[in-house]
Amino acid sequence: MELFNRLYTEGKDLSAMLDEMACLTRDLLVLKTAGNAGITMLSGVASDREALELTKALTSAELVRMMERLQETMAGFTRSASRRMDAELCIVELCQPELSLDTKALNARLTRLEEQVKSGAFVPAAPVKAEKAAPEKEPYDDDRPPMPDDADAPPAEDAPPVAESEAPVGFWSDLVAAVRKELKPPVSGFFVVTPNAPVQGALVGDRLELRCSNSFTAQMLDRPEILEVVSRKATAMLSHPVKAATLDMSAKPAANPRMEQLMNFGRAHSDIVTIKR
Repeated sequence: MELFNRLYTEGKDLSAMLDEMACLTRDLLVLKTAGNAGITMLSGVASDREALELTKALTSAELVRMMERLQETMAGFTRSASRRMDAELCIVELCQPELSLDTKALNARLTRLEEQVKSGAFVPAAPVKAEKAAPEKEPYDDDRPPMPDDADAPPAEDAPPVAESEAPVGFWSDLVAAVRKELKPPVSGFFVVTPNAPVQGALVGDRLELRCSNSFTAQMLDRPEILEVVSRKATAMLSHPVKAATLDMSAKPAANPRMEQLMNFGRAHSDIVTIKR
């Protein structure tokens, strides 16, 4: 555009300028078609060496599109209100074919891409691998206490195993029958001899454990008058003192001391620890 503006300022005729461009385009198209034999048919607008160099930069489809665009512009000069503007627009479209969306411009661009692929000049860009950003570490004050670990926790105490019953064979079934005769409903209904009975008896030394399957049964049987009846019947059957006591088998075991210590630490330092439930 700088060269065009200088020539126009110096008085160069626009029609003559575009005509010379059309002649040069025609020469390049001849060289593309006829090869070196077309040198004798050149118009002389540019030297043979310059024409051969320009031929390498343009495809045949691009040259045809340029020729047609130049001819359209020159043909419109007779009815144009601004010949300079038409000429400048023509030059811009010749230099930047992507500005035009007609089929000829698209065909010219596709032809250039095909030639680049054939010659190996076109190499697809390798995808850029996004580097994983290192997680930002939150700055902590140096005076904050360290997080507790397993070394800080007291040794976990294993839950004592449930002792097996030391009662003689048939003791529990005989005791259930004797207890049911003295107790009244609904308490007597808990004493049954079935695999899924709400209460099972287990003799451990001089202690008779009434092992209840749930807390409701344990609450119903954990009464002095009921335990006295069971203890008296068991003592009479075994001929030595026996004391009955209820045991809730559904009660949760003692909490893990390590977990409890960690929970206490989280409650005391809620600014750095979030406890999710």
